[in-house]
Amino acid sequence: MSSDTTTPQVNAEEREIDPIRVELLSTEMPVHQLAKRGDEPIRILKRGTDGRVKLQWRVDYSATVGHPGQLAYHLDTWVIKRRLSELRRPYPRLVRIGDLREIARELKHGGDTNSVRRAFEQNAAT
Repeated sequence: MSSDTTTPQVNAEEREIDPIRVELLSTEMPVHQLAKRGDEPIRILKRGTDGRVKLQWRVDYSATVGHPGQLAYHLDTWVIKRRLSELRRPYPRLVRIGDLREIARELKHGGDTNSVRRAFEQNAAT
C-alpha cells in the first residue's frame, strides 16, 4: 500500500533557527540600584499609541543577597565588561576575571573581599 502524502524536502538553511537575542536588550536596561538611600523597585512599562504594552521590565532580586547596588554596578561595568571587551572572538568558554583581592583593589575598595563577593552574588542572583 502506498501513501499519497508527500513531505516536502526542507534544506538545512530553512531549518536553522534564528534565536531571539534577549541579552542584547538586557544589557541596555537597568539592573542595579544606584540610589544611596531608598528601596525603590526598578520597573519600566512602555505602551504604544494604541495602549498595548510594548516593553515591560522588572528587576527581581534575591532577598538573601539584596539589591545589586553601586559596587555590583562598578563590578559589572568596570571589571567584567572591560575584561570581555578586551577579548578577541571567538570568546573562550572561561574568562579569568581575577581573584577577589585583585578586583577589590581595582574597584578601589581596599581589601574588602567580602563586599566584592557579595556584589558578585547580587549580580548573579538578579
